[in-house]
This record gives sequence, structure tokens and C-alpha cells, in this order.
Amino acid sequence: MPPVGKRRFKEPEPVQGWKGIYNATENKKMCTQKLGAILIGEEDCLYLNIYTPVNPKNTTKRLPVFFWIHGGAFILGSGVYDMQNPSYFMDEEVVVVTINYRLGILGFLTTEDSVIPANLGLRDQRFALEWTYANIERFGGDPLNIVIGGESAGSASVGYHLLGTHEKPIFTGAFLASGSSMSTWTYQENPRERAFKVARKLDETFDSTDSASLLALLRNVTKEFLFYVASEEESYVNWISVLPNDKNGYNPPTDAIENGNFVKVPVLMGFNSEESLCPLDVGNSTRDLPKLAKELDNNTSHILGVMDVGRQNATKIGIKLRRLYTNGLFEDDIPALVRYISDYNFITGITKHAKSASQFIPTYLYEFSFKSSTGKDSTVPGINGTCHGEDLPFYWKDFLAKILPEKERIIARRFVRIISNFVKHKNPMPHPDPLFENVTWPVVRPNEIKYMNFGEHFKVEANPRNFSNIEAFLDTHLVKPVYVY
Repeated sequence: MPPVGKRRFKEPEPVQGWKGIYNATENKKMCTQKLGAILIGEEDCLYLNIYTPVNPKNTTKRLPVFFWIHGGAFILGSGVYDMQNPSYFMDEEVVVVTINYRLGILGFLTTEDSVIPANLGLRDQRFALEWTYANIERFGGDPLNIVIGGESAGSASVGYHLLGTHEKPIFTGAFLASGSSMSTWTYQENPRERAFKVARKLDETFDSTDSASLLALLRNVTKEFLFYVASEEESYVNWISVLPNDKNGYNPPTDAIENGNFVKVPVLMGFNSEESLCPLDVGNSTRDLPKLAKELDNNTSHILGVMDVGRQNATKIGIKLRRLYTNGLFEDDIPALVRYISDYNFITGITKHAKSASQFIPTYLYEFSFKSSTGKDSTVPGINGTCHGEDLPFYWKDFLAKILPEKERIIARRFVRIISNFVKHKNPMPHPDPLFENVTWPVVRPNEIKYMNFGEHFKVEANPRNFSNIEAFLDTHLVKPVYVY
């Protein structure tokens, strides 16, 4: 049922039946989100899309399923065709499912109780996954071979589904691109306090501490007003929250994976070579890098961000962390600052996830370092690389596909084959293949983090981004329990 009216801020519910034939040949609406100053999408948005290369009526063969969760910082994005065109995967005989889920305040505000349950957006994803498991055979898919995947916030979501305390695992593998449940931007502290802060902004006379009163207020305002106020609360750390005591919730990430408290399925995960370079280039923000560098140099405890090392020695520990990137100040070494931000936001958490998980399950790690001719050039002197999101057009076909040079079309074929192999075989390179230059992809070991550097060519490397030293530093200083890394 649509999560509108009295169902706003409630868990997803199955749709009621209908008479006649349902027209499922067109894309439905996006979930409500702010695109700059414009509000787009609808609250009635919980739809999924299924793409199959075969007519299930003409065959008894059931194909592997790739279940995709879009990114967008938990506040943007959609599973619609224009954003995730699955044409490449049809050539690999893979059934593709893309979904919508509630975003921002509608998907991740919580009162930390049953009145507004935690992580409604994740619950939407899980509900769609359960529907897929129950129904995909009718569309030619194999319910016993569903691999979930995502990019950025979608990848972090996949990480949380790996941590789910649900009784029944209904997927057989996980693909995580540029995000992990360990990433520093995936965890919200004090979500109940934040929910009531939003309420007081909606109505300055609201002074209740009662969850039901808060819910009544939130249901009686327009979505426009709700998102206008909520946008003032949105930052790089968004709405997602973890309530480990919730039986339908998700375990706290870092310690859970380290201790094996997660769904034991093979994992393929990776990052782009300089994740945070391009987000820093947007608009005039490059000009702010010297300002940020000066702030961090003057207040070195801020270098740690949301990582908890205790207050007593935070300033000295921040200085030690900076030394892992530069011998001087960030102000005098802006490329070092960019490398640190890429590690802090994405790469360190992903690599730690891979290492910890490798104790229990087959784990494959990659770095995507190919720079597309249609990608964004760096405006930061002294550093370049593949930015956050620049991998997506290589496996989701976009409008530029027709003009790509042959070299880049080969990269796209390789990326799609890697993902498809993993969906089918739980191994990105299960056998020698000329398309892969007959390279063998090793699994990650807890004592040796080997990974595939995927650029114009393939190269097996070890210890990504000086991870061994970064890990030793963080493991020495982070306060337990560790939620993000």
C-alpha cells in the first residue's frame, strides 16, 4: 500500500489486489526528494522494475537475478530506467531488478521506538527484496540465486542488509561499489533527538516529548514543508540509524563484521581511485579546500571527523593521523587533503569491511582506476583519479554510450562481465577469459589484502592506499564499540 496519509512513517505494506491487467510497461514515480531548490517525486513511490532477457513463458530455465539499490546519500535517486538502463546485463542473461525506497526524512527519521520505526528506507528495500524472492520465478528469475548490489548509499544499504537480523537470508551474494555499512557517513547518532528538533522547526510551539504527538505533527504537514525543514538538517551524514535492539533492525557494523555477525555470502566490493576528488570540484567548492585545510590544521581534532578516539588526546591523535598523509600541513599539501577525504569517506571503510569479512566468506576487492573521456577533470593541481560515481556509466548504459571510443566500450564490457560473473558464479573471474587478459582475481585474505586494480588493463596489487598503516593507527585509537571506520 502507498506510504501516504496515515501510512506516512509506517513500515511498507503489501499492495491490495486489482481487477484486470496491471500496466507495468512504464516507469513509475520517483520518491520525494529535493533537487536543489526544487521538490520532485511523490510519496506514493514504492515500485520496482524487472527486466528480463527471456520470455518466461517460452522456457523453464531460470536466470540469476541482480537486485540493485540506487545511491544518492539516502536523500536522492531512483530505480527508474533513465537512471539504471540495464541493457548491458540483458546480453549476459541476467534478470535485473531496480527499486525505489523512501528517502531523506520520510525514509530515515525515527523516534527509536515502534511509533516511527528506524530505517524505513532500508525496510522498503528489504520488503522489495522479499517480494522479488517470492515472485521473480514468474519473470524468469531464479529465487535461489539473487545477488544484491548497490553504489554509494545503495552500497552502504547492501552492507546493512548483510548485517540484518532477519531470520531468513534470501540473497546469495553482495556487490558493494563505493560504500559500506562501515563508511563514516552511514551512521546517525541521537536520531530521536534529531526527530524532535525537526518537529520544533515545523511548529515552534511544539514542546512534547511523546512519540505519538510527534507523529501526528509530521503527518499533518505538507511534504513540501516537511522537506524544506528537513533539508536544513541534511549534511553528508544523513538520516540512517542503527538500533541493534530492534529485532527487525541491523547490527552495528564494524564490530559485527569483525566478529562474523553477518549474512555469510560471497562479496565483491570496491572503490574508485580518488572517490572524493570530483564532489570537491562541484561549483565553487574547490576554492574552499584551502579554507578546510586551514581549519583542520588549526583544529587537528576535527581531522578525525565522526571517529571516536575520546576527547582527552584528540588533538594529538589528529596530528598523528595527518602524518600518514603528509609530512607538513594540509594547507601546504592540498592533494594530501583530498586523498585523506577519499579514504575517510569511502576507501578505508570499504577495505576494512573486505578484510574483516574475508575471515568468514570469499571476498573480492577492486580499485576502479580507468578515467573516462566523458568523466570530470580534476581542478585540484597535483592530483587526478576516477571520481565517485564515474564507474556507473560502464555498467548502466547511459545516453553517452553511443559516442564512447572502442577502448571505453571494452571497459564497459569488462565491468558488466565482472558483475555478471559474480552474480552467476560468485566469482568475478571464474575461469581464464581473453576479455580479462587471462588474469586470475585472488580473494582477500585477513593477512594479505590483494585486490584487482581495474584500469585500462588489469593488475593484481596489495595493501590499497597504505591501508595496513591506517588500520594499525585506527585500531590503536578508536574507542570501542566501533560503529564506523
